[in-house]
Amino acid sequence: MKIKKYDVNIGRTVTLTIVALAICLLPACQSTPGSEAVANKGGTTLEEMMRITAGPDHAGPISDEQAWKYSKDYDSGNRLIVDAALYGAGSQKLPVLSLSPGKYESGEPLRKIVQLFCPDIKIYDQGGQLTKQQLEQEITNVKQEIFNVENDLPPHPGGAVIPKERKKHYIEGLYQAIDDYEQQLPTAPEALNEASYQLAAVGDGSLQSNMNAYTDDATIYIDFVNWDMDSLFMLKSTLFDRENVGNYELYVMPESLAGDAEFLQTREKIDRYVQDMGINYMSLSSVCKGKGSYSFYYTRTYNGLQETYVDSFIGTTATAVDNGPAIYLWNPEYLHIETLNGAVVMVEWQNRAEITNVDNENVRTKPWNEIQEIFNTQMDYLLTPEPVSNGNNKSVFIEKTDVHISRIELGFAKILMKDSQNDYKLIPVWSFMGYKTSASLPEQEGVSRGAEVCFITINAIDGTAIDRGLMY
Repeated sequence: MKIKKYDVNIGRTVTLTIVALAICLLPACQSTPGSEAVANKGGTTLEEMMRITAGPDHAGPISDEQAWKYSKDYDSGNRLIVDAALYGAGSQKLPVLSLSPGKYESGEPLRKIVQLFCPDIKIYDQGGQLTKQQLEQEITNVKQEIFNVENDLPPHPGGAVIPKERKKHYIEGLYQAIDDYEQQLPTAPEALNEASYQLAAVGDGSLQSNMNAYTDDATIYIDFVNWDMDSLFMLKSTLFDRENVGNYELYVMPESLAGDAEFLQTREKIDRYVQDMGINYMSLSSVCKGKGSYSFYYTRTYNGLQETYVDSFIGTTATAVDNGPAIYLWNPEYLHIETLNGAVVMVEWQNRAEITNVDNENVRTKPWNEIQEIFNTQMDYLLTPEPVSNGNNKSVFIEKTDVHISRIELGFAKILMKDSQNDYKLIPVWSFMGYKTSASLPEQEGVSRGAEVCFITINAIDGTAIDRGLMY
């Protein structure tokens, strides 16, 4: 199946004093940022500050504190609760790194990765195409699924029973699937071509290699894609079903599962996959745990400092292009691997990157106490409704909300340098992460919400707030 890169609708220019006011989950088509999230850098540009090396008289962010507890109630009814461990605060050297895109290469490099996850399985080109025999088997499988749903049984072994209010719509979709398969039968091939592991140009200007593999109980879709800057490796089994897994630990540090024998055994297996893929610069950053499942998120580590994995954030989804053409942002690199009952059911490697230069081995940064003050100021903006002309107050949140900061992490973030289109760097930042609760989103017993959302990201070098949607 060809992988497309979609545009995002672009709105008008919005100038914000802090990071923008919506949780972003998707990359956006962006114009180059032209203004700072926090003004007044004392006349010194970020580029100049990145060249200043920390001296013996400047301790930087190094702190003896291992945690921070703080709370504040606002007149709006919103609350801020900080009860967070500090990660990375003891780092001795904080580098600045320049990046360029890493690309996939046809042939053996692709074959090696695929065979790691699909040993002794035939791999075929033409992702999404089925043979006559496979289509006939799919039709039989769907008919069995219809029978199960009609008789209040799980559609698949180990799955959940479809709720009564969803049955009609679900069954209609299954009959539609049968119609689709039957329409493909007359022109379906008797056999598929074995994978060539060659990247080929497609209509959107990307290079792609799209493959399928088949087992007795699943279809596996495999895609490699190179865009202009972005890249993607995606492997996904039809056994993957996040909806029926549920989550009990969301984006927690790996150390929090140190007493979980099943996790440790699974992690050892996944770590070997990562090494065998030739990825020797990543380490495990964050974990989710579900019923029989784990989600592993790996990011780059350099000299002991790790790029912080952020699943969602308070920030801008898109900016206007009033002052020039839009550009695609080259989003952060990460490796995401999902397991179900010990087996890998999804792999997602986004935006491969290579270090092209170490701009500063040990950049001078703001001390922790200043970072705390900046965080408090930014959260005051975020949690205090802003007056508008009609006399009402405009709030970030539609109801009274408690913001819980459960993790504070000093790590890398990828930024786009001001007034450039492809000058990307990894710089040290402070990320304040956690979750929010409200009347409609209460605490859930037995669920660790962990670092679901990054509420504030602060540039450790100059103290400005970084909008992760703008990457500046």
